[in-house]
Amino acid sequence: MLRRDFIAATAAMFSTGCAGPGSQSFNFRFKLVVRENDKLHEGSSVIRTTWNDQRNSIASASSGLSFSVTTVGEAPFVSIGNRGLLFGLLTKLFYGSNPDEIGQDRRYPGRMLVKTLSERWPGTWLAAERDLEKVPDILRRVSAVNDEVDLVRDDYPTLVRFRDTNDPTSVELVDPLNLPAQFGSDVSLQRCSVQLVQENVTRTIDKTLPWLATLRNSGINNRLGPAMGKRGDPQYFPHLLTDEFFARSGS
Repeated sequence: MLRRDFIAATAAMFSTGCAGPGSQSFNFRFKLVVRENDKLHEGSSVIRTTWNDQRNSIASASSGLSFSVTTVGEAPFVSIGNRGLLFGLLTKLFYGSNPDEIGQDRRYPGRMLVKTLSERWPGTWLAAERDLEKVPDILRRVSAVNDEVDLVRDDYPTLVRFRDTNDPTSVELVDPLNLPAQFGSDVSLQRCSVQLVQENVTRTIDKTLPWLATLRNSGINNRLGPAMGKRGDPQYFPHLLTDEFFARSGS
């Protein structure tokens, strides 16, 4: 089975929804580190993700869903001096068996966190995606991981920048392997990492993107500009919504 087909298939077993009995929450720091010449720049956000066990609920019996995965927090971003800001989005694309079937996975922060922290037990994440009865054990294990852990390349967030942070339509996709295309020479993405923390969810992105709060508070989840890239390319995004940058829940 192709990777994108497997992701689409397993997505049906995880949903977005509200926390309840049997839920487990993690606060974690999501960090981006960029090298500019000989200088390292880092930026991060603290995000809360909640896994809610719905296997024995009425909702699960009627829908077939076993776990909800919700997110509260904001996209991590890093300032690269006078070259601008780099943002990591809170959702990722997934593809169905039909190339035209494209979805935006709002479970990405929670799934990425648990998958990354469970790498110290090889094969456990894949086993849990195939048998959700194993998920509670993985959640228990990763809750005790205190180390900062690097993401594998496939799990990097979708990266964007704004030519003008005051203009949401100036957004551009950024290739993680080619930051110089938008930020100039001698700039590279060094790492993306996660670490469990006992800290509050951060609330700083509104100061950096002043239009974000206006749109969010108006109840409008506007598209920010046209599709970026070409359908089927690794660097493609159909459109951006405000909740790519700030999530109040998994819905």
